[in-house]
Amino acid sequence: MEQSRQKPQKGDKLYIVGWNHTKTQGVCTVISSGPKYFEVHVDGQSDYYKTKFYQERWNEKTEYSGNYVIYSSKEEYLTEEEEIRIRSFIRQFVSYGKFNSLGIEHLKKIEEILLSVKEQANVQT
Repeated sequence: MEQSRQKPQKGDKLYIVGWNHTKTQGVCTVISSGPKYFEVHVDGQSDYYKTKFYQERWNEKTEYSGNYVIYSSKEEYLTEEEEIRIRSFIRQFVSYGKFNSLGIEHLKKIEEILLSVKEQANVQT
């Protein structure tokens, strides 16, 4: 869920999630914020649980693949997880030809939703 985010300030509370979504997950506090990076500390953890993120895209500063994803709130994280789940469900449904088993009423509902999305896209362009 790529979106425009404000530069975090020292003391701001954010939400951090480990890539595996089970180990580290919770509130963290911005402990420093510079022009290029900001650093967070996971609340309730030892000083070991500090990490830096780039200001521009909020991705973890690391030489290798990152271990953490940072969000402005738990709600933002949960919304992204729900979006991923729904997209995956739709992709699976479409990929395996399950549309052939749908009745006309279901197809009409899907068409209505897609036409609505198409109209919104035309309005925005």
